[in-house]
Amino acid sequence: MLTLQDIQICYGSNRVVEQFSWHLDAGDIGCLLGSSGSGKTSILKAIAGFKAISTGGIHINDNEVSSDIRQVPPEQRQIGMMFQDLALFPHLNVARNITFGLQKLTKDKQQARLEELLDLVDLVGKENAMVHELSGGQQQRVALARALAPKPNLLLLDEPFSSLDKDLRESLATQIRQILKAEHITALLVTHDHVEAFTMADKIAVLNKGHLVQSGTPYEVYHRPDSPDIARFLGICDYLPAQLNAEGKVATPLGTFAMPSGGEYEPGAALQLLVRPDDVVHDDNSAMKATVVRRYFKGAQFLFELRCQEHRLHCYASAHHDHKPGDAIGIRFDMQHSVIFPAG
Repeated sequence: MLTLQDIQICYGSNRVVEQFSWHLDAGDIGCLLGSSGSGKTSILKAIAGFKAISTGGIHINDNEVSSDIRQVPPEQRQIGMMFQDLALFPHLNVARNITFGLQKLTKDKQQARLEELLDLVDLVGKENAMVHELSGGQQQRVALARALAPKPNLLLLDEPFSSLDKDLRESLATQIRQILKAEHITALLVTHDHVEAFTMADKIAVLNKGHLVQSGTPYEVYHRPDSPDIARFLGICDYLPAQLNAEGKVATPLGTFAMPSGGEYEPGAALQLLVRPDDVVHDDNSAMKATVVRRYFKGAQFLFELRCQEHRLHCYASAHHDHKPGDAIGIRFDMQHSVIFPAG
């Protein structure tokens, strides 16, 4: 559905995207994930036709829409766009916002498509409401319905949840993923929030300073990050000093673990073992003890920051375990996804 081949994007002499190649299959939801300045929004603008590329090519449904000599206008690309600020018309009601891009259809066809979309985004009965009368989540769904109304080949979502609180972001991301999957819509999300990316996407491209640094499913990029920087960007992580022993296992001050597949290190090599909060299990029956340094209440869970033999670890535990800073708790490791990097 979407292919980007060696694209480069410049603003004057400043190259913001370098030799970026990626593809998205029909019906998939992709995500360009990166911090501010990583180039993700520039790529989205290039796909939409709002920004020209300097080199490379962009194809939608095997049709070239951008190259160094060709630029198909945005309105001819059959792309839907859901903007960061939603860009809803405050003087129009829900129905007229959704059908705004359907003016070439007959009134009967507009009404049929409106009813279909209201049902799809769960806004039946709200068609006569004004935008300001809706909640933030409802406004998001109006914007989605408007973007889907012309039945685009590709839907682009530019940080669509950034103005919402965390819980609503995650809930709405789940809802929108279900809607897109039900409609077999191919979509591309741009975000800096890895939780949003994990919730919505089938495939993620992680960007840093205009370069693609890793691509894969959410599961792959989280459990098999290509570098410590990517690991840190994708969530809380700690490191234990480690060494590869003669038996091919990873020895650390807190235990010995199986060598991850694909590791190519010599025995005695100085390494660091990535430890995430889900690798550390709270277990009162364990002989290994750690001291609670800080705790963060998450509702159903606590996130404990721990000190174990002078090493820092984080651990998720049920909110029933109300341990205070200074308490000693039992822990054990469940390292099903060991990840190691060279020391330092």
